[in-house]
Amino acid sequence: MAAFGDAVFASNYGERRSSGSQQTAVRQGTRDIEIAGDSVKLEDIQPLFYARWELQNLRNLAGQAAFLAMDFDASREKLESTKLGEYSILHLATHGVLDPEHPEKSGFVLST
Repeated sequence: MAAFGDAVFASNYGERRSSGSQQTAVRQGTRDIEIAGDSVKLEDIQPLFYARWELQNLRNLAGQAAFLAMDFDASREKLESTKLGEYSILHLATHGVLDPEHPEKSGFVLST
């Protein structure tokens, strides 16, 4: 299993940068993203409250052979450079954006 999540967004970049990529503060959980027309403001996206817990539990279930990318490692570059064919499961614990009128604008939000 390969898993990516608990990404660093513009909204929590300063907190993660100063804490050495470790979650140090209790953050307010939210699932809402304000969408105005066709745009999503990436700076408004908040971390998923239970993403780190979810990934740690997946590691406990899958064992040390599991590949986990969290914090700044949960990036597009890391996703593209990982040999995903070596894993039977890919798990993404992050936000997704769907634009049915412009599917090329759809995707997952990873670390900045």
